[in-house]
Amino acid sequence: AQMRPELPPQQAMGLVERSLSREEAQGQQLWRPVVSLVDQIARSNVELVQPGQPMLVSWLDHCTNPQLFTAMASSLSAEEETDRRLLQSFLRDQQGRRARLVMDRMSGMRADRRFGWVMDEVATVVGHDVGAISGDLLRRPPGEVLPMLDVLRRVEDPSAKQRIVELLRHPASDVRAAALRSLPAPLPQQVMVRVLEMLNDRDTGVRRAVLELLRAQRPRGAFQALQVLVGGPRFEASSPEIKKTLTAALAVTGSDSAIPVLQQMLQNSTKVFGGDSSRAALEAAAVGLAAVDTLRARQVLNQGAKSLNLQLRRACRDALDGKLKGV
Repeated sequence: AQMRPELPPQQAMGLVERSLSREEAQGQQLWRPVVSLVDQIARSNVELVQPGQPMLVSWLDHCTNPQLFTAMASSLSAEEETDRRLLQSFLRDQQGRRARLVMDRMSGMRADRRFGWVMDEVATVVGHDVGAISGDLLRRPPGEVLPMLDVLRRVEDPSAKQRIVELLRHPASDVRAAALRSLPAPLPQQVMVRVLEMLNDRDTGVRRAVLELLRAQRPRGAFQALQVLVGGPRFEASSPEIKKTLTAALAVTGSDSAIPVLQQMLQNSTKVFGGDSSRAALEAAAVGLAAVDTLRARQVLNQGAKSLNLQLRRACRDALDGKLKGV
């Protein structure tokens, strides 16, 4: 491609991508010259094929390899005003088609903070037509959905927020967790109910994301709803891991207000001698008190750590030592 700059971008891009596919088994050796070439293109004023369109834009248009697309985009810099204008003109052209193309191909960018500005620019363009990017996201794989989610959370539009809520039902746990972390504050009542239901999610990462959300937002009515849940039959039927997650959620939403509930759980559990059920409830109550993390809660745990009841003593000590966790 360097030797034949007169090649139309589509042909040049095809040559590069075919070379990459043949060299794939040799690892990343070929990426360095490609990125170097792309950087030269980005800094040059060479115009090809379409008047007024830089060569880099033409290449990006015809790039189908997501890794190469990321490598090419990485040659742009947020600090360079010319690069910002180049990206903006690229994204805004063709009624947002290019912005959606970037979302489909930038899965390799999402973990790299350098590309936050790219996401912002995409969100600015896509924000005017959220419905066009979405379709049935629940049927799409995580590699396609996660970049879209990164853009949706940056869009100040009610329809974008609704799309994020829909992704709470995605079959992939990493998408559900990412959707939880993307929910805006404050949580509407119906969304809060859905979030609390996800405390029973089979995936640890999803339950951790719920706890982070509850700790950060302390949504209205969450503590009262959890009080009812922790005291009900569904709690008794839950696994030991879910019990601990529920009491930790009670703690982060209620703080000191959760202590009487958790104390009562300790007392009720010590009245039942032996059995996995009583031990699970004891550990869950101790986890909740540790999650409250106030002087009053630690006093309750210290008192329990001196109990004559072996199970109570062990649960409180383990909670104080950090050996028991909500997730």
